[in-house]
Amino acid sequence: QPPSRAPTATRHHGVRRARAPPNEALPGSGKSARPLVPAQRGGARLSATTAEEIEEAEAVSEVPADVGSRMRAVFEMIDADGSGHICEDELGMLIRKGLNMATATDEEVSALFAALDTDGNGEIDYDEWWSWYSGIVDAMDEKKKIVYDALYNRRTTNDFDTTPVDDSVVLECVRAARYAPNHKLTEPWRFIQLGTKTINKIAEMNAASIKDPEKQQKKLKRWADVPGWMVVTSQLSEDELATQEDYAATCCAIQNFQLAMYAEGLGTKWTTGDITRSDEFYELIGVDKTTDRVAGVIWYGFAAKEAKYPFRKLHVEDVLSKLP
Repeated sequence: QPPSRAPTATRHHGVRRARAPPNEALPGSGKSARPLVPAQRGGARLSATTAEEIEEAEAVSEVPADVGSRMRAVFEMIDADGSGHICEDELGMLIRKGLNMATATDEEVSALFAALDTDGNGEIDYDEWWSWYSGIVDAMDEKKKIVYDALYNRRTTNDFDTTPVDDSVVLECVRAARYAPNHKLTEPWRFIQLGTKTINKIAEMNAASIKDPEKQQKKLKRWADVPGWMVVTSQLSEDELATQEDYAATCCAIQNFQLAMYAEGLGTKWTTGDITRSDEFYELIGVDKTTDRVAGVIWYGFAAKEAKYPFRKLHVEDVLSKLP
C-alpha cells in the first residue's frame, strides 16, 4: 500500500529519522547512546514477484541453525585464558577490537561489566554473556535486513501525488547523499532544489516541443505536478580521469539520496534528457557548463500508486565471474 498522506512529508509518527553519526556509548552500559541499528522506517515495502528475488529475500532473513555453537566458539575466543569465564580485561578487548569501539573508556567497560555480571561474582559466565551478546547478534541481523530491504525494494516512481515534501526531510536525504564514496574526497556533487517557479519554466520548455495541444497540456501538467525536483551536478576537471571518477562518485551520491528518500517513505525518479543538457536549462539553474555537468534531475514525493517490481533479465551467475 502507498504511504499514508499528510499535509507535508514529515518524520514518521513515533520513529526517529537518522541524523549525522553521533558519538556512540556502549550498549547496555546505562549511558546515553544511539541504538545499535537505525530505527525501522515507515513507508511501503514492495514485495518481490520473481522466484529469484523471493529466494534472495528469504536468504536475507534466514538464521543459521548452528548459531549456538558459533556463539560458544566466539565466547571461547574471547576467554583468552581458557578459564570458562570472561574477565573485565577480556570484555574490554571484545568491545574495543571485536565491536570496533576503540574509544570506549575504562569506565564504560567497567559499567558494562557490572551490568552483565548479574550474580556479582566478578566474572561473566557463558549464560550471562549470551543474554547480552545474543541481543547484539539479533540487532546486527536486523540491521542487515533493513539495508537489504532498501536495496531490493526501492523502485523508480513514475506517478506522484501533489503532496509537498517538507524541507527538513530533503535536508536529511542530502546529508545522507554526502556520504557516498569519492576518490580523494573531492566531493564533486552539488544539489540544487528547484522551486515552483523554476519547475514551471522547465515544464514549459519541455512541452514547447510537442505540437499536439492536448498532449502538450498533458505533459505540461505532468511535469508541473511533480512535487519535488532536485538537480544534481558533478564538477568537471582538466584531468579526464578525475572527471570520470567524480561523475561516478556523484552517481553514488544520487543513489544514496534515493535510498534515503525510500527510508523516509518517499518515491524517486532519476531522469535525464535533452532538456537537462540544453544551454537554456543550465542558464535557468545557474550552472556553468564549463565547470559542472548535470548528472540528473531527481523527482521525489509520495508515490500515487505502488511501483511494480521490474523483471531482471540477468541472474547473479550471469553478471558475476571469478578469476583464479
